[in-house]
Amino acid sequence: MPNIKISNTLRKRISFFLILILIIILQSCSGEHWPFPSAYESQSGNAAANKVWYSSIWQYRQQIVISSAITASDQSDFPLLIRVSDQSNPLFDNARPDGDDIFFTLFDGTRLDHEIEYYKNTATKELDAWVRIPDLSSSIDTVIYMYYGNNSAVNQANADAVWDSNFEMVLHLNESPSDGVAGHMDSTVNGNKGTPENFQNGTGTTDAVGKIGGADDFAGDDDYIAIQNLNYNTAGQISELTACAWFRTSFIGSSWVENWAIVDFDRSDYFNFFVYGDTGELGFATAHQTAGIVDMQGNTQVNDGQWHFGCVVFDSSEVNDKKIYFDGGLDFQQDAYSTNENLGTGNIRYGFIGDGSEADVFDGARNNQYYEGSIDEVRISSIARSPEWIMAVYDNQRDPEFYLTVGAEETDDFAPAGEWQYRQNIAISSLMAPSDQTDFPVLIRITDPNNPVFANAQPDGDDILFTLSDMLTKLEHEIERFDNTPGSEDLVAWVRVTALSSLTDTIIFMYYGNAGVSSQENINEVWDADYAGVWHLKEEQAGTGSFDLYQDSVSNSNDGGDDYVSATGKSGQINSGQQFDGVDDYVSTSSIELANSSFTVEAWVNPDIGPPGQQCWFEAHTSFAVTGGESIHLRINSNGSIRFGYYWDDLDTAAGVVQFGAWNHIVVSYDNNTDESSIYYNGVLNISGNQGPFIGASPRISIGKWDTQYFNGAIDEVRVSNSLRSADWITTNYNNQNNPAGFLTFSVEEML
Repeated sequence: MPNIKISNTLRKRISFFLILILIIILQSCSGEHWPFPSAYESQSGNAAANKVWYSSIWQYRQQIVISSAITASDQSDFPLLIRVSDQSNPLFDNARPDGDDIFFTLFDGTRLDHEIEYYKNTATKELDAWVRIPDLSSSIDTVIYMYYGNNSAVNQANADAVWDSNFEMVLHLNESPSDGVAGHMDSTVNGNKGTPENFQNGTGTTDAVGKIGGADDFAGDDDYIAIQNLNYNTAGQISELTACAWFRTSFIGSSWVENWAIVDFDRSDYFNFFVYGDTGELGFATAHQTAGIVDMQGNTQVNDGQWHFGCVVFDSSEVNDKKIYFDGGLDFQQDAYSTNENLGTGNIRYGFIGDGSEADVFDGARNNQYYEGSIDEVRISSIARSPEWIMAVYDNQRDPEFYLTVGAEETDDFAPAGEWQYRQNIAISSLMAPSDQTDFPVLIRITDPNNPVFANAQPDGDDILFTLSDMLTKLEHEIERFDNTPGSEDLVAWVRVTALSSLTDTIIFMYYGNAGVSSQENINEVWDADYAGVWHLKEEQAGTGSFDLYQDSVSNSNDGGDDYVSATGKSGQINSGQQFDGVDDYVSTSSIELANSSFTVEAWVNPDIGPPGQQCWFEAHTSFAVTGGESIHLRINSNGSIRFGYYWDDLDTAAGVVQFGAWNHIVVSYDNNTDESSIYYNGVLNISGNQGPFIGASPRISIGKWDTQYFNGAIDEVRVSNSLRSADWITTNYNNQNNPAGFLTFSVEEML
């Protein structure tokens, strides 16, 4: 009997169907329902689809089930291609025309990093998105959700986070740049862009149809792509390597070097991934400082004019250190060097796509052996990708929809009236806002001990939620404080009101009285995309040594540490601000990019009446450059004036503006378009001037100091925005936070 080889994928499918048949037989024999969990039960503990809606701001979602048959072994941080091409899919009607509102979550609602390579909702409709799957299972189907339907959303993509740190370069070649323009973007953080050359001189084009999205067609005469930034320059630099691409060629020549190269960093110095010009197999040439050049030729002829997927892998720790993969499977392997002998001669070499490299500078010398055909999706990794990873990449990309099951469109069917026992109508006075505001974080505060929310909500306030006046559309909210202890009753909640009117009172509803629900908060979504940091400073303080104690409420997670706080007092304008001793106390956070852009910084500050000096309450600091502009400092001078300083270029109010021993609302803003800096005091513009811009990259952010000048007093509600907040927004903020009760009217409790 002949030997029959069965692939891992086929073996898994046969096993699956045998088990399924056994289950059906057992069910038939017992007459009872067999407890066979679905993918949904496995990932959520419930047979029903996940009812947790990520955010009511998004109107629609679809469930996507990724078959476990896509991979022979579990994969971590796998960049999965999600393609939707069904012309009747409602995504194309209900998402934004640019697809910016599309994003993906795990089954439990955890956001997934994604990149949209291609989206078109007219004519031939299609979505091509790369989604980083943290755990891609080979035994259980993976369930994710695709959300969309938010016309006001900014771009939700986070492209460079899709690709793990081992990816050195990812070029989709979906763009159509002109010659000499570095327009083929690298999707990783490394910025290894591609610059096409000579395509416009002949029949080559950067605007071809690719295997996935767009691609480049190489005429084989003189066109190529020069790779920016990425270079090799050290002997033995490459211990592991994977280079992959989709390619299509029908070239047949007389010499093996005539169809170089898919990706080349010089065969004589590092490596070359190419197609043999005379016989049409894949080639993998490598160089070692002393062992020299080793050329390796694949087994399969690939120049048939069809799209194929090729990878070359080097791993110095393996006996067969060089491998060629063709359409996902191992095509050839070789023991080229002694164990742990790495690639690289030490000469500096930059790389090319479509030609061979001899370049010691970007777009330098080439060997003029041009590739003829198409190339798409070029990737270089600094590790040796496993055979299972490579096969999973091939299976996913050759037919992206084969392993995906896209569910029907769902809407958020939230209906609190059937599950919550109580509600109150809240009227927000139109007098609070000088003009209409969008996505405004309104402070809802209740301190009346007789308000029934303290008796009827959960003790932790988890069941409290807010809706629009339609009593169906949930509003995102964050509860900063809920205390129902007799004598200490207090609710402090921030609610994202989508449309706050300056003409008529805005009506919202507060629901509570559902003992069985978990927290209804969605903290990150309360704060619009322009907020770079929001610190309530409500946490317990003083010397716990926890760096991430002071929580940032926005998704950037620029949490602040208390390592440098010794004062124990807590007194806030809103809830519990942080006391600073004026000697060495401050809160340090991650850097926030403010350079050469508009920004707004705001806080409530209560300076003590102490010895004369400068009370510095915020810094964004890079260096004390003599030319200035690299160190923002916000301070209260001893004469009661406010300073918005750039170091050598400062803006000061008149003396006597600030009240010592009292709460003051201070906002500073910088307009990058007009080069104008402004200081607002208690909601009113006090002074403007042409200071700035701030030019410091990745500045250190500190609350409570600048350099060695510390703040003596209390600080509350510090916020940084990567945008210029309007004067009316600032006034509305002050009105709301200074006197929330003055602009809010609560109805009697309704029992539902």
